[in-house]
Parts: sequence; C-alpha cells; structure tokens
Amino acid sequence: MSKFADRGRPANAKFPKIGTTVSGVVLKVEEADVKVFENGKPTNQSAGYTQIDVILQTSTGKQVLHTGGNMFDAIDAALDKAKLQDLVSGHKLSVTFSAEGDLNGAGVPSKLYTATVEHA
Repeated sequence: MSKFADRGRPANAKFPKIGTTVSGVVLKVEEADVKVFENGKPTNQSAGYTQIDVILQTSTGKQVLHTGGNMFDAIDAALDKAKLQDLVSGHKLSVTFSAEGDLNGAGVPSKLYTATVEHA
C-alpha cells in the first residue's frame, strides 16, 4: 500500500439520492480554496474563491461537508433558527438532500438541502 493512500483526510460526505442525511458532531470548520475542475477532475488551479468545509464525526467516521451554494444556505438558515451566531466545534449538525432544483450549467439538477443545528 502506498504511504500516500491515507493522509488522514476525512471522506467527502455523499448525498446520492433525495432523503440522504449526514449527521454528526462538528469537529472543525475551515475555509478551503475551491479548485477548477476539468473533465470532472480537480486541477491545481484555484477558482479564485473559497468555500466553508465542515468536518463532522459521524457514526461511520469522519466526513467533510463542502458547503457551497444551497448547502451553505441551508446551514445558515438552521443557525438562524437555532439562534446561533456561527457553527463551531461541538455543535450537532444534520444535513439532508431534500429536493432537486433547477438545472445547473452542466444540465444537472441542483441539489437542495435542509439542515438542523443543535447547541454544543
């Protein structure tokens, strides 16, 4: 096995179908540089903006949520509903793929999410 196979990075959270939920305790919230994709694969080139990555401890291990677009909006709304200023370590976060939205530039429906946040 390659020494590069496990670099300690959490798995990306997956939302393959409507109704999929990822829940866990927030371990870390960090800003991440968004990479340019070519042919469905990331390049080393920056897209010129960042997104917020949330690392969760779930029942199956550590997972990372890349919270761009609709997912970011769902988490932001959940924070407002919980009367919390920000998402921090220790909060319990649940995100659900709730519906499909309009087609994006690639002709694929955007994913819409709902979220809940509970105090630490």
